[in-house]
Amino acid sequence: MSAASAKRIYTFPLYAGGAQTYFDLGYIYGAGDYFLYSHSTYTLGADRGGNRAKLAAIDLRKAAAGEVVVPRELLTFDSSFSLYRSFIAVDQEREEVLLVNYPEDGKGGYTKHSKLLDIATGKSQVLTGTITTEKKKRPAKSHYGAITTDTKEDYFVAHYEVKGERRSLEINMPTGKQWYYDWWYQEYGEKINLSATP
Repeated sequence: MSAASAKRIYTFPLYAGGAQTYFDLGYIYGAGDYFLYSHSTYTLGADRGGNRAKLAAIDLRKAAAGEVVVPRELLTFDSSFSLYRSFIAVDQEREEVLLVNYPEDGKGGYTKHSKLLDIATGKSQVLTGTITTEKKKRPAKSHYGAITTDTKEDYFVAHYEVKGERRSLEINMPTGKQWYYDWWYQEYGEKINLSATP
């Protein structure tokens, strides 16, 4: 690909309805015939915590056919996606998104909710089986100015079941705070109590 051969399919807007309110582009992923991205809005000088992020899809087949492309919103993330070990995993081959979130149970703990979102239809199915996560390592490179070293990086894989079929997906977006707290403990040996953190 080059600048000369590239084709513009969509221009992500800057302004979100006001002179001081802007769109904020988040994660970007490909999934088969779809381009996925997360986004939110923010207003200068305002608390950014209150804006809910959204996940949208662009049909690349329509873009390739020369049609005007309009993103289709798939879902809005509520606050439960920022709790505990919530995550999102994109299945590029099946054009699906695995969503695992942890709403508070009212007793000081969390309840796991899991569903599988079909990108083409926007419909989702609730998954009732056990979903586990596995920490793995893969080769990576670290860059310090002109020096590059080979190292290993952590990543996580979700294991789940759909209609009796066992599947595994790399977790693309670990959204819950507990992922960070676990990393902090691994790096610095200090535990952070999630329930005591505002």
